[in-house]
Amino acid sequence: MQNNEIDYSRGVLLYRGYNISSFPTWNYAALVEEFGADIAECLLGYIENISHEVDSLKLDWVKSPTAAAVITCREISARHPELSEEALRAIVWNSSYSNR
Repeated sequence: MQNNEIDYSRGVLLYRGYNISSFPTWNYAALVEEFGADIAECLLGYIENISHEVDSLKLDWVKSPTAAAVITCREISARHPELSEEALRAIVWNSSYSNR
């Protein structure tokens, strides 16, 4: 499988446990099970990079959670057009949960 064939959205959803868990997860085993070890490692780096991008936005998730969610979704979708709307929701869900 080549990088342009990797389902990055599916990777984000599995890793974060979106629509699977009641809270965000960091489920590397799910990536390995779904994609194999080599692709899972690639996806992990990709997801961690997105997390750093979100953190670099320096948003106030406590005072303005709705604004932070909108900005995060807008910025990450512009930087990563390969991601589905559902994957973007998973990223926002993780960020809002982690920044309470």
